[in-house]
Amino acid sequence: MLKKGLYERYVPDTLLAENEAGRLLKGHDDILKRDVLLYVWKEQEKKPFIHSTSVLQIMDSGRTNDEQYVVLEYVRGVLLGQVVAERRFSLKEALGIILQVVTILLQLTQNNVRGIALSSDNFWLTQAGQLKLINTWDRYSESGNEINALFRLMHELVFGRVELDLPIPHMIEEISLSYPGDPFVLRKSLSAIWKRADKRVQSDFESYLRKTKQDLTSLYQYIKKTQVENSQPVSRKLIKEGINTERTSIEGNRRRWWALPEKKRSRLILTLLAFLCIGGFIIFQNRAAQSKIPEKQGANAPAQAGQPLSKTVPDVTGMTLEEAQNELDKQGIRYQYFLESSFRAKGTVIRQSPEANTSITVTDMVTLWVSG
Repeated sequence: MLKKGLYERYVPDTLLAENEAGRLLKGHDDILKRDVLLYVWKEQEKKPFIHSTSVLQIMDSGRTNDEQYVVLEYVRGVLLGQVVAERRFSLKEALGIILQVVTILLQLTQNNVRGIALSSDNFWLTQAGQLKLINTWDRYSESGNEINALFRLMHELVFGRVELDLPIPHMIEEISLSYPGDPFVLRKSLSAIWKRADKRVQSDFESYLRKTKQDLTSLYQYIKKTQVENSQPVSRKLIKEGINTERTSIEGNRRRWWALPEKKRSRLILTLLAFLCIGGFIIFQNRAAQSKIPEKQGANAPAQAGQPLSKTVPDVTGMTLEEAQNELDKQGIRYQYFLESSFRAKGTVIRQSPEANTSITVTDMVTLWVSG
């Protein structure tokens, strides 16, 4: 029962990638009721399989009349090539991916395996951000040329797939210029990795990969550090070390207003004068309007010059609020009022304080209680 093969037990669902090596499909195990990845190709000869923590584990294998297949574990994630087709990686993200690829190459080299395809369609990016190799049994011309393939993969991550076969120095230059800061450090580090490959990649590939991993790790930390610092004030330590940052280029591009061309300078001066004139006119109009507004006598009106210092409170009880206000305004007495429930007609002054005929100063205030 468990040995049922392709299309019986393992049912393909979605085609993820297809090339000359074969087809990668997402499928379903009808017996164990789980998702799997299927790699199917036309050739019939038996091929070696590799087991490693950095490789998608092979769960089963078999063949049909004209096809051979392997069943790979399905880890929640996506094909790296699908991600590249939908979005571009930042330089820091691309370096992180390449670091994982170099780690995988180190593990395979220790198992005497070289020549695997270093393409985005041969790597599975898990939901946790871990990279896993898919096809480990096919051998390609990358054997002895892995570093060139590594740079092509890095260029693809940053810029997407390019049909042209660009030279490696050209790719290094484009990758370096994609960095928003000073590209010198990237250009120097990547060029050193590529040039060192010509001398050591054949003689001692494992030690070369270890050194490359150290260089890429340092470069990754530099990018991570400077990307944060580029959005903040420049560190004095970086200036002392002679590292040019983004702020240096900003300061170099600043131009004083008097260094502008004559036409732009004249236009700037006229604009400033226009703003000054408009602002002055608005201020003058506001002051003129305020000087024409008469001061209102009432609850908050100050005493005018020439008025007596004491006044006699009139009797406004029983008047309507409007009548009481007119009477108090006529006497130049300040007042306030409150509404109070009463059987009296609405709006009638039902009591006052101080009482009628009381002598008060010009600063005192009469309080009225009005039927509400």
